[in-house]
Amino acid sequence: MNESEVTHKEQQLAAAARQELERSSATLDTFTLARLRAARLRALQSASSSPALLGWRSAIAASVALALLAGVLLWQVPAPSPNGNTALEMLSAVDEGYDLYENLEFYEWLEAQSDEEQG
Repeated sequence: MNESEVTHKEQQLAAAARQELERSSATLDTFTLARLRAARLRALQSASSSPALLGWRSAIAASVALALLAGVLLWQVPAPSPNGNTALEMLSAVDEGYDLYENLEFYEWLEAQSDEEQG
């Protein structure tokens, strides 16, 4: 069965359901029809009043999202060191960084030794 046959059968089923619904609604008494109309009006009125409620829900959701974002951003900020120095200040205060370049031949020899042990 191809797609056009399925669509045609769905259309036939919908048409049959519509005819049955119209036939059954035509035989309803006036009291039931009045109750159905009242229920429809209540549903339409509650739907028309929901945009205000939707506005409040949107405002609350946006506030919660902003609070979560602020919490995540504050959590990501690194804590200051106990002595008050920042990481950059501590790194710039270290003068031992130049020793690495002075002993560069030693580190090359050490690397060669470790390569010989592994190989």
